[in-house]
Amino acid sequence: MRAAKCDNPVYFAQFTLKITETGVGGKPIQTTLQWEQETLGVPNLGRRKIIAGGQEMEVIGLLGRDVLQHCRMVYDGLGGIIDVEFDLSAMKLSPSQ
Repeated sequence: MRAAKCDNPVYFAQFTLKITETGVGGKPIQTTLQWEQETLGVPNLGRRKIIAGGQEMEVIGLLGRDVLQHCRMVYDGLGGIIDVEFDLSAMKLSPSQ
């Protein structure tokens, strides 16, 4: 299989992903993941809008396999809910307190 030619711009981006979970006694535990990488520009992404919960939202980026490989995602289209569960042990990280 041969890859298709791609003329999309490439950007160097900094990502921050905050994950909050409930700890012992109901105390919230937050883990912040930060990394830098080259990303591929998506044509006209800034002009795309989605409707979620009856509200228009701006699309600012897409999560790719490099992030999604560490999570389980359940999409309830009828309910308009996306549940993303990250496996921190797969990412070899521990929560910050």
